[in-house]
Amino acid sequence: MASVLRRARTVVLSSHEKVDADGAGSALGLAAGLRTFGVSAVVALPSPLPENLRFLPGAAECVVAGPGTPLPATLDGADVFLSLDCGAASRLGALRPLAESCPAFVNVDHHASNEGFGNHRWVDESYAAVGVMAFELLCELGAPLSLEVCLPLYTALVYDTGGFAFSNTDPRSHRMAAACIGRGVRPEVVTAALHRSRSLDSWKFSAEAIATLRTSPDGAVAWMTLTREMMGRHGLAEGRIPELVEIPVSLASTRIAFLLTEVEGAVRVSLRSRCPVGVQEIAARHGGGGHARA
Repeated sequence: MASVLRRARTVVLSSHEKVDADGAGSALGLAAGLRTFGVSAVVALPSPLPENLRFLPGAAECVVAGPGTPLPATLDGADVFLSLDCGAASRLGALRPLAESCPAFVNVDHHASNEGFGNHRWVDESYAAVGVMAFELLCELGAPLSLEVCLPLYTALVYDTGGFAFSNTDPRSHRMAAACIGRGVRPEVVTAALHRSRSLDSWKFSAEAIATLRTSPDGAVAWMTLTREMMGRHGLAEGRIPELVEIPVSLASTRIAFLLTEVEGAVRVSLRSRCPVGVQEIAARHGGGGHARA
């Protein structure tokens, strides 16, 4: 993977639709690192960056390529398209044709459900976050680990480990965190942006959502329901809904939790579980994917 990037002149970095902190942070941090070698690196996303990630260096320069939007000229002539934290090429949205036209279509991911797209692939479920993979890649390239590089990658790691609370947290995660903090990352700033920047309407929406919490008779399965009517009552667009699936899985008796979210013409199901129960196979049977327990 490092050899592909060493030969690159122009790289487009992207992630999945409704991008999260691991996808966006990995792209922004890796792009900053590549620019130190004189590479033209552009972060292009198929949907807007969430508001709580706009504190990251480079966020203001992200290109958003939505459906029906002409791609800007800055993306023309890229020799590498780097997909990060994206399990399927279809989730690149309007950027998929550009990705498939690039000489090097690179797929870096840590989801076991990854569909194996691209002509260069590094997919390894053992990594807690793609941000860690991006960090190791930059170390292999010998890139300077500046704050501009480390802050987005640390944010990616904190998000995908649940603040180092999930079972995917490993010694490699903490070694990377230590390196980033040593280069000036302030953990309290990242925590505040990810978890302490919600609006009052968002909290009122959460309160209404908690009122829908139900469990199976033995308490092993728990779920909540979010409707479009609820979202409208609190002025929340679909892309600005807080992540609430951790609430039902936090019950002492719960082994499997799911969140039912009404979207236009469908219902999206988010799954979580506790060891040793896995939900990945359930998601895969219905066209979804993810990690063993999320």
